[in-house]
Parts: sequence; C-alpha cells; structure tokens
Amino acid sequence: MVADAGRWSGPTKSYSFRWLRCDSEGAACAPTGVSQVRYVVISADVGSTLRVTVIATNKRGSTAATSAPTPVVASRASASGSSSSSTTTAASPIAPTNTSLPTISGATQLGQPLAASSGTWSGTQPNALAYQWFRCGSSGGSCGAITGATTLSYTLVQADVGTTIRVAVTASNAAGQATATSNPTVAVAPLPPTTGAPTAAPYFTGDFDSCNLLQWRDFHDAWLNATPAGFSVRATPNYSGCASQVNATNQASTSTTGDASMLWEGDGSNSYRLPWLQNGADTWFRMQVAFPNGADPRFPGKFTPSPLSGGWDIFQSWHAAPGAGYSTVVGVSPSSPPTLLLRPVGGAAPPNQTFGSVHQQDATGKDVPLKWNHWYDILVRIKFAPTVTDGYIEWWVDGVLQYAAHVPTLTYTSTGSVPGAGHEVGLYRGPSRTDTDTIYIDGVVVGPTRASVGG
Repeated sequence: MVADAGRWSGPTKSYSFRWLRCDSEGAACAPTGVSQVRYVVISADVGSTLRVTVIATNKRGSTAATSAPTPVVASRASASGSSSSSTTTAASPIAPTNTSLPTISGATQLGQPLAASSGTWSGTQPNALAYQWFRCGSSGGSCGAITGATTLSYTLVQADVGTTIRVAVTASNAAGQATATSNPTVAVAPLPPTTGAPTAAPYFTGDFDSCNLLQWRDFHDAWLNATPAGFSVRATPNYSGCASQVNATNQASTSTTGDASMLWEGDGSNSYRLPWLQNGADTWFRMQVAFPNGADPRFPGKFTPSPLSGGWDIFQSWHAAPGAGYSTVVGVSPSSPPTLLLRPVGGAAPPNQTFGSVHQQDATGKDVPLKWNHWYDILVRIKFAPTVTDGYIEWWVDGVLQYAAHVPTLTYTSTGSVPGAGHEVGLYRGPSRTDTDTIYIDGVVVGPTRASVGG
C-alpha cells in the first residue's frame, strides 16, 4: 500500500507519515510503528482497517490530516475465495535480518555532531528502526549506553573525549526484531587550544577594567525600569581589573514577579534590533560571574539561591522581544544543592514555546554543586532561529562543554514575525524577596567567532 500525501495550501517543505491500525469501523486506532510512505499488510492487520496520518511541515509549523479507513483486511486464504473488492489481503511477514552494518559519519572531536546510518536490512519492509549510542573503550569494547542518546544524531560531550563511539540499530516488524552495532569510531579528540589574537573583532565589549559602567548603553531591570542603584564597580583582591557588583533587592516596580538589576547591550528598544541578535545570526557570548557566600573578603555581600518552589536566579538572558514570550537564560537552578543551568526557549508563538532545562554536570552525568567565591567562565554560542533545523546552542562552563543541540532559539509572534533578542546580564531573581542578593560579573564580550571573544 502507498500513501498519497493529498493536497495542501501554503508552501510545504516536507511530509511524514504515520500508519494506524483501527477496528472494523475505522475507529480505536493505534500506531503500527511504520512511518514510511509504503506499508506492507501483515497478519496482525487481519480483521482491522488501516489509516494513514500525513504531517505536512514548513517553517511556520506542522499540520496533520488522517485518511479514511481502508476496507477490512482479510487473510490471504479467505481473500482467495472471495470476489469482493472490499478486502485487503495480508502476507506472512519475515523477521528482519541485517545485511550491512550501521555506520557513523562526522568529525570525532568534542562538540561535533555524529550521524548514524541504519545499515541495510532484509525481511518484510518497512522495518521500524530504533537507535542507541554507546561510549566505549579505546578498542571499541567495554561499552556503556549513553543516556538519552536514542536518535539518528549525537553531539560529542566532554565525557566522550578519549573514548570511541558506537551506535546500535534495532529493526523490528510483526515477525520479530534484530539488532546490529556499528564498528567503533576513532578516539574522540578534545578541542585544540585557542592561541594567538582573535581572528575577528568582537561586536561588543562590556568588561569593567575602566572601573565604570559607561560601556553599557542602558541600566534596566527586567521590565525596563531604570535601576542604576543596583550596580557598583569595585576592584576585587587577587583579581585583575574591576568587576561589577550587582545587588538585587525588593523593588516596587517588580515586587509581584521578581527583583531585577540588569545591564542591557544596546539602547532600550534598540536592544532587540542589534544585528548579531537577529534571526540567522551566529554569535558567541562570554562572561565571568561569581557568587559570594559572605566568607571571602574578596567578594563582599552574599548570594542566596531562590527557594525551590517556583524560584529562579538569572544572570544572563537573551530577552524575548515584546510579544515573543519567555526568554533563553543562564542562571542558578532552585535545586538542592543549587547548580548552574541553561534554559533554551523558542519556536511557536506563546503559549506554545519549546522549553528546555540543562544543569551543569560532571563526566558521570551528576549535577555539579554551585561553587562559591569562584570566577566562572561562561561561554555560549547561539544560532538565532525559531526552528529546530536552524537554531543551535552550545554552552560551556570553565572550558567544559555542557550542552550542544539544535533547538529553537527565537520565537514566532502571533502575527508570524520573528523579532530578535535583547542581550542582558546582571541578576534577576524570583519570587520577590525582601533580602538583598549580590553577585559579581565581568568580562562580557560578544563576537562572531569563539576566538573573537577569547574563548
């Protein structure tokens, strides 16, 4: 059987298919696991009807439509004695057998994506395919499954450096299943060291070596209310230059939702129109941040993570333009113990945005507790786009890659436009509290390449 995609209005980029097995009336449908345009009727379909759902996709989103049901599927034996045209006959399925191993393509270096091919399979087609990536020893043995790595692609992280990677593909149909595993890759290499001067000039430098805040065009809280009192600049012992001391306390203008002291790159509403924050831009952001606990004289003040219930502490944000919903941020999680986090946000217009949440983790996959009185080096690369295909984020903490994935990074508005983001650093916390929190920020640089920001 072959599906017809039907006719659709508007520009369509691609179609995908989902075959359904339904009762004799075409209701109570369940997925068959087949997602190709062709479907081979099998014995499990006897007595049922079949339908196919077609999903049409373009840059504005996806829409699905489901066909009318087929006639009731009859066994081959009963169909041979029938002259009715209202039956569909089933063949006996053959279990899948691998005829050539899956393969892996891509550069085996930290931060690079790998892609799997499924290999080739005999047996009744189409086969449903499942993927699992493995981290292995230098010779390809002693493999362990990588948690969550179950799609066609996998991006190499710090824990992969020095290991080899394999992928297992499991093909299944109604007659059974079989698994085949690729040969190992070569050992995963670390990133080469960054040497020499930046190869391109940065777009913006917001460090505080001059011990003032004049490099920043705007002092704002999260709701564009001027709050320059939330900042001071001081030299810190054993640290070259100066840093901005950021204080957030209960502010009347934001007391119902949170307290914010933020420095904005740009000039008010113009922050959303900077060219390196627009759809299609590929931009690197670097900053340093420190969290005092009151026990180190280098860092006067104290930071207390927000409570677990509905809390947040954000120190860097790519603020969504008005009408574009929530924002991509880097901050401190309200977990116990607290840890650094990245929250990518983008995609469909609010309230249907796509959210993520990623914690800083060690090589074993465990959350790394927040370090006090420590200058963190935070590096973020963003390809700005509202789609999974074109959007991308990398997040590095102290030189270790924590996250790299294709995700939406801008949001459609209700009118279909895609405004740029506004870049801000400082401290935005919630829910509203009456105590004062302090953090330190320095070395904010924005540029077109990793080298341009000194990363």
